[in-house]
Amino acid sequence: MPNTVPERHAEPNPVTRAAFRRQVWLEIYLPLFVGLIVVVGGAVLVWQRGVGGARAWADASTVLLLIPLIAASLIPLVLLVGAAVGVYWLIREIPGPSRRVQGFFYRVELAVRRGSDMAARPWVVGTSLGSAVQRSLVVLASIFRR
Repeated sequence: MPNTVPERHAEPNPVTRAAFRRQVWLEIYLPLFVGLIVVVGGAVLVWQRGVGGARAWADASTVLLLIPLIAASLIPLVLLVGAAVGVYWLIREIPGPSRRVQGFFYRVELAVRRGSDMAARPWVVGTSLGSAVQRSLVVLASIFRR
């Protein structure tokens, strides 16, 4: 049976290592150095020409400090707009289903009222019959007293 475990190379392939180094230099170090040169060159040009006074630099730095705050405030704004859109959608969509639910509960109300009337009828009839008999006796007694 042949050995199925691949052999490990002690050293990486020099061709792929050189290609990897070239790729790292092109994708990481070159943009970093170009950006650094642009920023430093821009700072040197601004410093030599004396662009703006302390107030202008303070205003610029204030704007740069406010950018993250503005970006962070966009998240609650997006959530608020989403909530407003959701409420608009609910207001537009709810009346149909709510009418069906209201109709269902109206039928439930009628059934409960009918059931409670049926449950209370014997007591009401018995009480009213007793009151009628009692009143009749009082009226008859008053007729015979005269």
